[in-house]
Amino acid sequence: ASPPPPLPFTLPTLNAAQLEALEAGERLQEQSTMSREGSGYVVVDVNAPPEVVWDCLLDFHSYPNIIPTVRDVQMYTNTHLNSD
Repeated sequence: ASPPPPLPFTLPTLNAAQLEALEAGERLQEQSTMSREGSGYVVVDVNAPPEVVWDCLLDFHSYPNIIPTVRDVQMYTNTHLNSD
């Protein structure tokens, strides 16, 4: 089965230094603000099939267990990305 389509977003454009760091196995992280809210992204090369990656990314309720800076998750949507 194919993974569900991603939510609407724009991929970041990486500069030459960022691409070099990514190719060296480093994680890239950018954030617009360091307060309670903001926007940002993390880029990492993952050695796994796309459906495994999407399953992990869409498991929002597990974020507090796997991302140290996430304390809680509240879903504000009337659609289910996965059956829960």
